[in-house]
Amino acid sequence: MFKIYCVSLLFTLLFTSCVQNERLEIRLTPIMKNDTISNIPLHDAVRAKDINKVKEILSDGFLLNTQDKAGFTALHLAVRFDQYDIAEYLINKKVSVNTFDIYGDTPLLESMRNKTDNISKLLLCNGAKQDVKDRNLLSPLDYAKIDDNEAMIKILESSDIKSFCEEKEIITVQRVEEKSSTNNIDNETSIIELTLYDALKNEFHSDLVKWNAEIKEGSLIFRFKNTDMLFAHGSSELSSDYKIILDDFFPRYLNVLYNYKNEIEQVRIEGHTSSVYSSAKNENEKYAKNKELSTKRANKVVDYVSSIPNNFIIEHKDWLNDYVKPYGMASDKLIYKQGVEDESLSRRVEFVIIKKK
Repeated sequence: MFKIYCVSLLFTLLFTSCVQNERLEIRLTPIMKNDTISNIPLHDAVRAKDINKVKEILSDGFLLNTQDKAGFTALHLAVRFDQYDIAEYLINKKVSVNTFDIYGDTPLLESMRNKTDNISKLLLCNGAKQDVKDRNLLSPLDYAKIDDNEAMIKILESSDIKSFCEEKEIITVQRVEEKSSTNNIDNETSIIELTLYDALKNEFHSDLVKWNAEIKEGSLIFRFKNTDMLFAHGSSELSSDYKIILDDFFPRYLNVLYNYKNEIEQVRIEGHTSSVYSSAKNENEKYAKNKELSTKRANKVVDYVSSIPNNFIIEHKDWLNDYVKPYGMASDKLIYKQGVEDESLSRRVEFVIIKKK
């Protein structure tokens, strides 16, 4: 009798917590471990911007709040791809609007960062929480202020958001046109470089901050800046966090590049180190040890991305094997600040596109 009582009490407590604590409920939704791109039908339909397919999949009983390996729900992706109609449909079907992905982002944080004001308003009018902050400790209101977005600031600072929801007008915010990302690129840079740069920026602009990455302006270099997050100190073994990033990054990166495959000579995955190696006895030994470490790291990255269980990677494995190559650069390309080596920034991994001449 006592055992039955305990089991009953445990079930009651768990059920009550799930009802009262939306975040706990979210954590219990299934996460599809093998998904990055092209493995979850609902997510694929959102990426394809196909609302009819979304409706068809959900009518077959697919779980609405399913999360992929990065923690994205279909709503996260609708926000990322600025698909208002799909987002509205998912919300009407009672999708959770406050799910956190593995980066600590809710759909509202993603929407504010991407400046999709209409979707931000839609989310707020349907229960999206404002008191959330991302990994950079920025809230939705912070992003509105950074962007000088008066319309969203007014909504977010209001004590009565519902009054804005009654308005039928679509939010229109006039912003100063952003400077072209190619303003500082040399005039002799080829059209293909400009096109590829813009394609990469468009694909990854909302991911760069949380990945501590950058796309070098005027070049075709995608740089992960924090090696300490990617590898344990002095090790060539990839961290679990870096594997998660690569699972999300590389299939999308390869997808962008494949559209320009006839223009690409090679894709180099370069491991870089600082000039420091504490256990080395002299400069030659420092360089040799850093060369060995950077080569091992580059090889590990290539081995890992080649084995990601993603349909696009599997289908184009031959191209990947032929064109994606590891390079250990040691301290050949140090990064300096004010004439002094920046040891932290010098330790990095770069994906470098070499175009055909």
